[in-house]
Amino acid sequence: PLQGDAGSKATHLHHKMTTFLAVTTPLYFLAPSDSLPPMADSVIGLALAVNVSAHSWVGMNYVVTDYVPKVSKAMTGPA
Repeated sequence: PLQGDAGSKATHLHHKMTTFLAVTTPLYFLAPSDSLPPMADSVIGLALAVNVSAHSWVGMNYVVTDYVPKVSKAMTGPA
């Protein structure tokens, strides 16, 4: 399976996604709806959707590998 939290590259990428989302999301949602051309609006919306999905995937991998073993090692599946 895809290990979203394996290695320093994944951690670095996760931090970059966090920064991108923290800066871009409020700007995108607070900007007036007619302030961007339709193509730019679609590209930024797609970039946000991809980043939210990837950020959630990596974040949940961190939660599963860090906290679930403390509750039950059987819940994490085979190593």
